[in-house]
Amino acid sequence: MKRLPITFFFLACLLNTVRTQEVFDLKSCLETGLENNYSLRISSNNELISKNNVTLANAGYLPTFDLSGSSQNTLNNADTKIRATGKTNSENVAFDQTINVGLNWNWTIFDGFKMTTNYKRLKELEKQGEINTRMAIEDFIAGFTAEYYNNIQQKIRLRNFHYAVSLSKERLRIVE
Repeated sequence: MKRLPITFFFLACLLNTVRTQEVFDLKSCLETGLENNYSLRISSNNELISKNNVTLANAGYLPTFDLSGSSQNTLNNADTKIRATGKTNSENVAFDQTINVGLNWNWTIFDGFKMTTNYKRLKELEKQGEINTRMAIEDFIAGFTAEYYNNIQQKIRLRNFHYAVSLSKERLRIVE
């Protein structure tokens, strides 16, 4: 009698678990997979990088500026000892401060169409990044869809095998 409430509790939990299982259709599975696939995220990030690299500065059209600076400080101390009194005097004799600043500006006016070629190469790399992302998404969808339908076929086969086993048991029962 004491086990009856515990049994009902576990039975209710089991029925609640069975009822809350979601049935996933292909669309929701694909959406979840596309959102959470790290290789697709990496591919789209690489595409963004290639888009950001297509600039006139990366192709070499714009000038470059280099700024450099340094600072050097020197303090010389002198210690003198007076012979008559034996006393030592410490003095800050010299302080030297040197500051260097440099600005370098380079601009290539013409380099045999290298800048134009570099810009076209960057544009092609951008297109290649877009194509790679699209191919990765299409490959993922194709593979995922094939596995989804393979899973459905396996479930149908399993159900048919269970039905065949039940038919065999029924035939055996009839024969006996």
